[in-house]
Amino acid sequence: MDTIFSVIKMAYLSICQENLPIFGIAKTRALVDFATTEKDVSRGISRMPLVLARIYEEDIKFDSVAKNRAPVYKTSPSVV
Repeated sequence: MDTIFSVIKMAYLSICQENLPIFGIAKTRALVDFATTEKDVSRGISRMPLVLARIYEEDIKFDSVAKNRAPVYKTSPSVV
């Protein structure tokens, strides 16, 4: 299961050039609670989980700061 999940994250990264956002939700919640329907979209409603539920430890993208430095691995978004 971990291998499949890793392949999906790498494929998403290679296509979108961004990390696949992974969210942690309570076990008492169902997927339907986070599924945005076409009717929701027409009303401007998104059922994505809150940013607070994002698991940044799942991110795999890394950036090099400079050629002579070691790469900097990102586990959270850049803070400006």
